[in-house]
This record gives sequence, structure tokens and C-alpha cells, in this order.
Amino acid sequence: MRSPFCPHEETIAGMLKENQWPQNADPVLLEHVGKCSRCREIVFAIEILQSGRASSLMTARAASPGYLWWRAQLRRKSVEMAQLTRPVVWAEGLALAIILCVIAVFGFWQRAQLAGLFSSTVGVSILIGLTTILFVGGLTLFLSYRRQ
Repeated sequence: MRSPFCPHEETIAGMLKENQWPQNADPVLLEHVGKCSRCREIVFAIEILQSGRASSLMTARAASPGYLWWRAQLRRKSVEMAQLTRPVVWAEGLALAIILCVIAVFGFWQRAQLAGLFSSTVGVSILIGLTTILFVGGLTLFLSYRRQ
């Protein structure tokens, strides 16, 4: 049966992290690792991880300078495009707000005539058209702000 805790576990793990295992290890600890399955698993796991790290560092290659330059140019152009479209998005929002205010003022001013107009089919089609225009404008503005 495996014990849930070994008193030498932290000492062995610390030596492994500092790359002092097994050359600077006490002979008692080396003998203990041979007997304790928990400590043996810790030594095995950390040695495997360290060897994998060393091999991955040796095989890792730096990207080519041309690729890095291309990525930097792409990022620079992306930032420039975001800065160029920011005033356009702001103008769209301002135009939509002005349209909504004009419609609200016009609706309040001509409320009696609009009530008679919207009771006919022509009035309903005008109302549907205005609603569609406002919906598409609001959706465009929302998507423009969300993209940034």
C-alpha cells in the first residue's frame, strides 16, 4: 500500500528542481528512493519532464526574419486601419442619433396626421421601412463597435 505522504518527498523534489539529483544526494536518500514507490515516481516524473524540456529547447527554431517582418507589417497595418475607421464609426453613431431625434420630434409634432396615416396600408409600409432602416443602422453601429 502506498502512503499518502513521504517525509523525504519535498527534499527530493527540491534537489530535482535544482538539478542536484543524484550527484549531490545523500546515500540515505538514494537508498530511500529505491524502497519508496512515491519518491521513485516523483524522481521518474521530474526526470522525464526535464528531458522533454531539454529536447524541446534543442529542437525549437527561431522564425525567419522575413516572416517576423511580414507579421510586424501586418500588425502595423491592422492598427492603422482601426485608427482610420474610428472616426467613421463615430460619425455613423452620430448620424443614427440625429435620425432618431428627428423622427421623435417629427412624430411628436405630426402625431395627429401620423395616427391617420398609420391606419392605412401605405402608412404601415412606411412604418415597416423606417423600422428596417433604423434596425439595420443600429445593427451596423453595434457590429462596428464590437469589432474594435
